[in-house]
Amino acid sequence: MTELKVSRVIIYRHGIAFIEMTGTLEEKIARLFFEEDDMNDLLKSFAVSCYGEKEAGVVSVQFGSKIDVGEILERTGISISPESGIKTLFETFTGERVRIKISGEEEKEGRIIGVEEFAEEKEGRVMVSFYDEKTKNIAFINVDRIESMELLDLEKAKDFAFYLETQAEAKKRTMKPVTIHFDGEPPFEVLIRYAIESPAWKTTYRLFKTSIEEKSFLEGFAIVDNPRGIDWEDVQLTLVTGLPISFEYDSYSPLWMKRPVVKRREDIGLRPIIPEAELEKAKAEEVEEEYYAPKAMPPPSPRAALASVAMDKELGGHPVRAKSDVKVETTTVELGEFFAYSVNKPVTVKRNQSALVPILREEVETKKRYLFNEEAYLKNPLMCIELKNTSQAMLEEGPITLFADGAYSGEGILPTMKKENERLIPFVLEQEININVEREEKTEITSVTLDKKYRSIVESVSKVLETTYIISNSKDEDAEVILEHSKHWYGEVFEPFEAPELYQETPQAYRWLVNVERKATRRFGVTLKRIVKTYRRLEELTDEQLEKLKKEGVIDEEIFAKLMNKRKLIKEREILEQDITALKEELETLYREQERLRENIKTLGTSHKEEALKTTFLGKLESMEKTIEDLKETILNKQKEKTKVEKELKK
Repeated sequence: MTELKVSRVIIYRHGIAFIEMTGTLEEKIARLFFEEDDMNDLLKSFAVSCYGEKEAGVVSVQFGSKIDVGEILERTGISISPESGIKTLFETFTGERVRIKISGEEEKEGRIIGVEEFAEEKEGRVMVSFYDEKTKNIAFINVDRIESMELLDLEKAKDFAFYLETQAEAKKRTMKPVTIHFDGEPPFEVLIRYAIESPAWKTTYRLFKTSIEEKSFLEGFAIVDNPRGIDWEDVQLTLVTGLPISFEYDSYSPLWMKRPVVKRREDIGLRPIIPEAELEKAKAEEVEEEYYAPKAMPPPSPRAALASVAMDKELGGHPVRAKSDVKVETTTVELGEFFAYSVNKPVTVKRNQSALVPILREEVETKKRYLFNEEAYLKNPLMCIELKNTSQAMLEEGPITLFADGAYSGEGILPTMKKENERLIPFVLEQEININVEREEKTEITSVTLDKKYRSIVESVSKVLETTYIISNSKDEDAEVILEHSKHWYGEVFEPFEAPELYQETPQAYRWLVNVERKATRRFGVTLKRIVKTYRRLEELTDEQLEKLKKEGVIDEEIFAKLMNKRKLIKEREILEQDITALKEELETLYREQERLRENIKTLGTSHKEEALKTTFLGKLESMEKTIEDLKETILNKQKEKTKVEKELKK
């Protein structure tokens, strides 16, 4: 059988690899091995087909089941301990018919009765008790004299062979066999495809720049990992961006379904005829109808798993033939939301190894800039390369190393960049350019207006932030400095006011581009402003504040008169509220006094003196009742007056 080899690998950025294996088979069976952890992905995506002139097909795909090894071995009834293998071997076959060959004697046929171990001075002696079917005798045989033993029960011999095979498979630990059975006459041209979990591919870049030319040379490499137990030799490699939906679904674990339990009928003979309605009742009593829904969908049928997968034509469908190009080149392909690097030259990545694969060699536009942010860089700017992606590829995020005029000049991070995108990439702190910052803050009221709708005074307060950058360039060349100025100060967003034209704007900052000549110092001023409006209700203003607003012309005589009348009404309402509160407190005091007098009356007896005291208390209670009624009427009148005032205030 010709070995199946990996011919094509497509790796996605989200940790999935699509694998194609091809080969010519001279037999009707192909056998592969996969990690147990990969079986769920394999069963979800495994597809196998035959191509070529001959008619051929796939009969079935068998794979090692996920069943506990101990459980499998227990079903055979065979158990051999590694520590005392010879003893447990014979114990396992107790009662079985065997043919044994004993040193210096003829072969014997019979059954093993048991095994005994006797203590010796140095080593134990194991004796097998054996029933000889020919002589009808029971013999005791030293294990050391037994040269061989044949199992005469064919089924038991098969169990023993299965036991040994299972033990051998268990030693492979996580490796599971997948066996494919074909129909037709070999040879077969076979194509196998599957998606499997894989480390995401990574990118890394080198930028070569000279001080004379604006364009630079960008090299991109992909880091590809092959953690699997199979070599990738001369494979067609494609690296795809994007995040297609992928998940793990447990199709590998056996799915045991809970079936309804039907009680066994214990009567025998003929049954009386039962009317249909009563028969239905009887059925309901005899069948447990509780249903246990499965926790997961059953695994797909073998034929469903064998369905052929149509590949994107842009990525190239099978059959795949490795090109013999010597020159390393990459074809870039846009696939809707995805972007692919297809490496045209065959790539080899041995098992459990990684490779650095060139995927990009392009000339790009670059400019040297200096980026300064006061909050981040204190006194010095960062030397940056402003890179424009003039290549035909989408650049994935990754580290980038700068070689300026042939020397190492620093490292940065290249962000993800679509075609024609521009990005600043910092590489090194520039100590020959120093920047000092002077700042002045001002706050002034710019206007005061009346909001008639909301009956409030609106004050517009202007907050001004004046910043001066003093840039000293000690270099022997002119420097283009990008001043990055935060939009946010004290939690508020400021906008440019009396400032030069913006060079760029980011979500968090404004940027100005300033050219500073060699060996020179330049001052660059920026003014930002924020208008803040405050609202104050007219009713909350004092008489003096209202007089000032009338004098300044913010409110006219008519509004002033209305406001003063409102202030008068507000004062009246406050006085009424105070009066009502005081009257209610007085009323509560009278109620408490009445309650005290009633309690005292209850304690008095029938003597002449006590009767006189009762009369006095009753007189006080009667007087209090009249006072209480007067207070209630007064409170009611005050509340009516307050309601009238509040209606006037709402006008």
